Amino acid sequence: MKRCSTLHSVTTLCACLLLNACGAQKFSGNTDLQDEYAAGSCRPATSEVRVAIGEVATDFSAAYVTNDMDGLVRTYLPDAAIMPPGKRITGWQGIRDYFRWKDGRRQLAHEMQSESLRQCGDMVLDWGRWRSRASFNGNPPKDFAGHYFIVWQRNAAGDWSIAEDMWQRAE
Repeated sequence: MKRCSTLHSVTTLCACLLLNACGAQKFSGNTDLQDEYAAGSCRPATSEVRVAIGEVATDFSAAYVTNDMDGLVRTYLPDAAIMPPGKRITGWQGIRDYFRWKDGRRQLAHEMQSESLRQCGDMVLDWGRWRSRASFNGNPPKDFAGHYFIVWQRNAAGDWSIAEDMWQRAE
C-alpha cells in the first residue's frame, strides 16, 4: 500500500505542477481542474474511455515504429506540448521534428502500458510505463524503458487526443 500511496502522491504532484505550468494558457476553460484533482473528485476512467485512449496510444506506437509522422501527430492536439527531459516542444511541427527518425535510427518496437487513468472533468490523467527498442547505424538493437505522464483531452471531433506528454527513461 505504501508504494501506491507514494505513486499517487508523486503523480498528484506531477499533475499539479503540469496544470500550474500550463493552466493559465492551456486549461483556461477548466480553471477548477486543480481543485477537482486535489479534492479527490477525479475518478477512475470508464472502460469506454480506457478502450478509446488505448486505441490512440496503439496508433501512436504504430506510427512511431513506421516513421509515419502524419499519423503520429494526429494522436496529439494541434497545440499539444511534449516534454522530453529538459525540453518543452509545442505544436504539430515541433512534435513531428522531435519524433522523426534521425539518420541511422530504426525504431523497431514501442508500447505504452497505462498504470492509472483518472478522469477529471473533460480531461484524463494517464501515467504508466513505456518500452522501446531501436537500432542505430545497423548495430544490434537497444532496449529502452521508462515512465510517462499524459494529459488527454477531446479534440474537435470528440475523440481523445494527447494535450500534454512527458516522459523519462528508467535508471
